Amino acid sequence: MQGRSCEDIISTLRNGSAAENAVAKMHERGLLAPRRSRHRLTPGTVKFAAFHVLSLEGEKGLNVLELAEKIQVSCISILCDLLYCQVYS
Repeated sequence: MQGRSCEDIISTLRNGSAAENAVAKMHERGLLAPRRSRHRLTPGTVKFAAFHVLSLEGEKGLNVLELAEKIQVSCISILCDLLYCQVYS
């Protein structure tokens, strides 16, 4: 910023070109590249089961104890279905 007056610097900040330049430099350096989410829902995990049960409940939601109970019930029914399929296939 050598050789620039205070008025020039303030003008650059106010008109948004400083922000545009900063974003362009971040793009050049790869700092704004899209990243993979660490919050994946993998089937068979508690997070997946909780998301599934809560999505079925809709807007009313559940408290933690109700959620745990519904996850247990749904997991037991899935296990029973799997065992039934293995026994009768």
